[in-house]
Amino acid sequence: MYDIILMDIDNTILDFNVAERDSFKEVIEEIGLSYTDDLLRQYQKLTNLYGIALSKVKFPKKLFLILALMSFLSFMVSKLMVKK
Repeated sequence: MYDIILMDIDNTILDFNVAERDSFKEVIEEIGLSYTDDLLRQYQKLTNLYGIALSKVKFPKKLFLILALMSFLSFMVSKLMVKK
């Protein structure tokens, strides 16, 4: 049981943007791709769009995550095909 719960809604304790970038970079490099800021922006754009949709339409959060991931992976595949 916890006696205290700390909430950080304004990036006082944790800089969310840095944490998101570092985590994203680690995942991208782990799957063998090169990280770029453009790639992060594309990921953020997709998750923001799905976040807006989630707030307006009632559907399960798991579905939101699956759709966002599928969209991002689709973007990545198209990027890889252009490289070849």
